[in-house]
Amino acid sequence: MVSQQGRAKVLDFGLAKAMMPPVAPANLAEAETESRGLTSTATMLGTAPYMSPEQVRGKEVDKRTDIWSFGCLLYEALTGSRTFARDTVADTVSAIVEQEPDWAALPSTTPFSVRTLLRRCLQKDVHRRLRDIGDARIEIDDVLSGAAGMDPGLELLPGIVRRYRLLAWAFGLVAGLSAVIGALIVILAPSPLPRSVARLAVVAPPGEYLDTSPFPSVIAISPDGSLLAYVARDSELRSRLYLRPIDRFAARAIPGTEGATGPFFSPDGQWLGFFAGDKLQKVPVAGGAATTLCSVPKLSTGASWGPEDSIIFASFGSGLQQVSASGGTPLEITTPDPEKAELGHAWPQILTGGKDVLFTVALADRFDLALLSLETAEWRIVASGPSWGRVLPGGHLIYLHRRALWAETFDLEEHKRTGSPVAVLENVLTSDLGVPHLAVSDTGTLAYATDVRRAAAGMLTLVDRKGLATPLLEGEDQYSRPRFSPDGKRVAVGVQSDIWIFDTVRKTRTRLTNDGENFRPVWSPDGSRVAFASDRSGSIDLYWAAADGSGEPEVLHEKEG
Repeated sequence: MVSQQGRAKVLDFGLAKAMMPPVAPANLAEAETESRGLTSTATMLGTAPYMSPEQVRGKEVDKRTDIWSFGCLLYEALTGSRTFARDTVADTVSAIVEQEPDWAALPSTTPFSVRTLLRRCLQKDVHRRLRDIGDARIEIDDVLSGAAGMDPGLELLPGIVRRYRLLAWAFGLVAGLSAVIGALIVILAPSPLPRSVARLAVVAPPGEYLDTSPFPSVIAISPDGSLLAYVARDSELRSRLYLRPIDRFAARAIPGTEGATGPFFSPDGQWLGFFAGDKLQKVPVAGGAATTLCSVPKLSTGASWGPEDSIIFASFGSGLQQVSASGGTPLEITTPDPEKAELGHAWPQILTGGKDVLFTVALADRFDLALLSLETAEWRIVASGPSWGRVLPGGHLIYLHRRALWAETFDLEEHKRTGSPVAVLENVLTSDLGVPHLAVSDTGTLAYATDVRRAAAGMLTLVDRKGLATPLLEGEDQYSRPRFSPDGKRVAVGVQSDIWIFDTVRKTRTRLTNDGENFRPVWSPDGSRVAFASDRSGSIDLYWAAADGSGEPEVLHEKEG
């Protein structure tokens, strides 16, 4: 309604529940709404195009249903069309439950913060939806005041966005970053303190997804825990850095960081270092041009910026190197010993004080964590087995072992482990080389990418060109990396730790593996066999097997050494 003063007001926004039973009927056939779209007196209350998924299912509702309706209204105000506009109420209800809004219909000038707000309001999972409408008010006020500008990452043609939106959302599930504030401090503190733990999700911009480089982590967090940097790729596989304050919804792309990977912060949080191509570079967080520091002849495996304004970095197959943060010629400070089967030194961390460096020694059969003294140039092993580790200023060593993050107390003076391992976090997303996409600040803020394949169950669903979704398999499970056969009639898919073949015509399933952890199925050109990776022999090797399940899997290639 519009008042005489020209102000728009929303009346009867929400659900009148005072005289209602707590739960509406689950059978939609028994629920009616008036054909003209007004709320009726029947048991299913609400105007169909603005009803939330839980509302049309007849489940109990709360203020988060109003937030969904607000998202529908905001979408309609921006696009001029209803979010789920269909010819009949039944079709509208079906779209609300099963389909996504046409995000490409949003004007190209829509600020990224508003796009993010819309996605959070229109989350079908009520537990992932925006919790308080006051947060929406803050974001909109920032846009109206000019505090939040348009993100350069949204300068995409509508056709490209429409073509890749399903792909972007699929990767977006895996790309969800979780930030756990103070979690390590809470778990590891010697005495219980009343510390709060907050969690938030960071989703890559529309049309883009979190890069998962096989070498350095694609996530970095500032020493004070206030800024999060990450690498995202677009539909044409071009990567760049994004920067997001923890206390805001929107991230901004950093100009001049195309092709970037392996971000890391300076000790004061004012600079962001990264690798791009064969160069080590830095860029001001506040904005400005990127500067090249030195050449990196091989694939990078991480870097750390020390308090003495020097950077220690590593490259695949080499030792640690040191260069001034102002640029110059790198100096090699460690050299892998081939007689000890050392393949390289990687993922360095300059400890507080700048006198010692924690790094990973990659061996033919395992990883070790080592500590280097910059004063004596000597180093020693502090833990055998972890592929990555960090020492926290509070006196704890955290490390990754078999996709789980562990922690134990660490004597900062003697540089020794003094406690028993404690499991801190599981389901950390790692690359194929075991590198965790994880970062931790000096204040105990932990940012990590979750491995959705192991963290959550889901449906295996076929989506046609019209957006119609049809379940391929009944029930939820931990599915990963489905691959169609060349003739399009079968699907090879990871189900928990095994590979299965699903025939889409006959609706039959065949189990291909039953030993070890098996993943990444790939079809042969003629569709007769499926190749996959497996750790059944103790190391990750390549196998293949007949697609009809006959015979035992055979070794294609064994890891050398």
